[in-house]
Amino acid sequence: LREDLNMPAQLPRRPGGALAYEDDSPVTRTGAWGAEGLGQALRDRGLRPALILCSPALRCVQTAAALCSRLPADHPPIALEPGLFEPLGWYANLPEHLGAKALRSCGYPVSEQYAPTLDGLPIHLLGREREGAAARRIVQSLQAVLDSAAPQLSWDSDPLILVVGHACTLDAVRRSLDPISAPKPYPGSSYLGLAYPFLSQVTLLRRTDTQPVHWKLHARQPQILPPIHHAFFSSIPTPLLN
Repeated sequence: LREDLNMPAQLPRRPGGALAYEDDSPVTRTGAWGAEGLGQALRDRGLRPALILCSPALRCVQTAAALCSRLPADHPPIALEPGLFEPLGWYANLPEHLGAKALRSCGYPVSEQYAPTLDGLPIHLLGREREGAAARRIVQSLQAVLDSAAPQLSWDSDPLILVVGHACTLDAVRRSLDPISAPKPYPGSSYLGLAYPFLSQVTLLRRTDTQPVHWKLHARQPQILPPIHHAFFSSIPTPLLN
């Protein structure tokens, strides 16, 4: 029986059994509900992602899948990108993420054809990769994906690229584009969890005055999608309020 009703009632069967969830936890019911709301907001605004990138963490995949469940059926599949994952210095054991084939067998709309920029996580950095190094990895992975996808995207139509990741994913992108206002040194997991609540979003706008393509932070709220508020909770990242 569940000890917390915010946890899912069922979990996918996976190698390693229940112990595998210690380092690769599922999304909460609240998180899945919020992700469905974001997907519905995209649909209501006539926004269809041209590319959906996602960390291989199960909770991120489930978040992306919940969002996609509210999109039109012809939405692109979820592309798993290991480069978006959290700092490996936070882990004593390498998380055994489910692969694309296993996730598809569980009903998640994941692409089996996508070739990630990072072929698996750098196991030699387990327990050693700190926040700064992970932020550089995340930004390099995103840039590599965008560079490789650019020829297939119709930039004239301002394609929507959706990235589903972690608090550190948002912070890494913000730091790369707004290094002056970002706190120094790199904050730890406690700060990131408070600064970027679950379902936080950061909107990037494509700069049309540069070649190759560069990006800039959306200046102020609101972002493309409205935030989620409940009682004292807000999904707006606090760094964007300053």
